[in-house]
Amino acid sequence: MKKTISTFILFSLSALHAQASDCSKARNFAETEICKDHLLSALDMTLNRNYRVMMASDIGTVARKNLSASQRLWLQERNRCKDKECITTLYKRRLADICDYPVIAGVHPVCDEFNDVVENDLQRHDGEKR
Repeated sequence: MKKTISTFILFSLSALHAQASDCSKARNFAETEICKDHLLSALDMTLNRNYRVMMASDIGTVARKNLSASQRLWLQERNRCKDKECITTLYKRRLADICDYPVIAGVHPVCDEFNDVVENDLQRHDGEKR
């Protein structure tokens, strides 16, 4: 069930990302590659979603500030990448780290993981080739 929901979210976000991203405003290599590459684009959308759900969760004021600061630092590191492998590696690491903040009250949000995104992307593009 989780996989089905993740797939639906990924496909839904693909349409939103196409509308929301203005690739003509890409400022560096990483942003340009994300615009050109369907997997990097899917990783970017998934990370953005995971970040938003964690920021909306009850993780506490200090943790929320730490999450925001760590995201800014991560973006700076990503933007220094000069090849796709670097970008992909950073997304893999960040997707694993971003949802590690404990929730003070309520249910911890479900975060999508790197392997889920890769598998969904492969299935989607395999289906397009048929």
